Amino acid sequence: MTLPTFLIIGAAKSGTTSLYYYLNQHPDIFMSVIKEPHFFAYEDQTLTFTGPGDMAIMDTMIVTQRERYEELFQAARPGQARGEASAMYLNEPGVAERIAQHTPGMKLITILRQPADRAFSSYQHQRRDGWEQEPDFGRALALETERSTANWHPIWHYKRLGFYSGFLEQFTERFPGEQQRIYLFEDLVRDPMTLFRDAFDFIGVDPTFLPDTSRRYNESGIPKSMRLHRYLWTSTPLKRYVKQFIPNGPRERLVRGLQSRNLGASEQFDPVIRARLTAEYTDDIRQLERRIGRDLSHWTRT
Repeated sequence: MTLPTFLIIGAAKSGTTSLYYYLNQHPDIFMSVIKEPHFFAYEDQTLTFTGPGDMAIMDTMIVTQRERYEELFQAARPGQARGEASAMYLNEPGVAERIAQHTPGMKLITILRQPADRAFSSYQHQRRDGWEQEPDFGRALALETERSTANWHPIWHYKRLGFYSGFLEQFTERFPGEQQRIYLFEDLVRDPMTLFRDAFDFIGVDPTFLPDTSRRYNESGIPKSMRLHRYLWTSTPLKRYVKQFIPNGPRERLVRGLQSRNLGASEQFDPVIRARLTAEYTDDIRQLERRIGRDLSHWTRT
């Protein structure tokens, strides 16, 4: 049996991609071949998401069968900690129960971001990839219920995914506190080494290892060339063939360098919409403060 020993469970657009790559630098950690397999969210399910780009997510990222899921960790060396980072684990129902059934000793890492900022970042992500055609974030928020009813992937649920306190309940009910770590996005931005020392100690590897955090991952911005952006993010037979001959490190640096240079400036978050959204999240933020024991008053300022 080759299952992970720890999971990064979300929230989406809160730094999960950066955590995946930074943790993967540690010599005693092996991160899954696919970053977001979402196995514990969709085990044995036939998925029918209908939103723009959802087919690409289902075809290239989501793994629903256990045998295929275990293959993602088979290259790990004996004794290595094994992890993956599926950002939708936090908000999908039944995830904690499935994890507990497979591996009750699983360690869980959560990273959370001011929810209005997270929502706008998710919108920018969909705009960046060319799927979100609504140029006005306020209008996209108004369409959320309609899109959810039509069974669009949860990544389109910009507002809903920010109510963290309720989502965390399924995990606190099934996993003791010593099996969980909850960080904030600003921890990663302001003092990443303190975060990683704690995370490495939690995972059970050398906490003195210092990852290189100079590189940014999953940046927002409007692509200068959508054709190039799509090509860099899409798997093709030619790219899979060439992949055999170029080591992971140089290949990744080349692709991410091209992606970064192809991104233009990000859109600006309308402060009126941000204030309105933050007000809607305020009660949940206060509940979250009590749940995780941290002062989040800075999240409610507008």
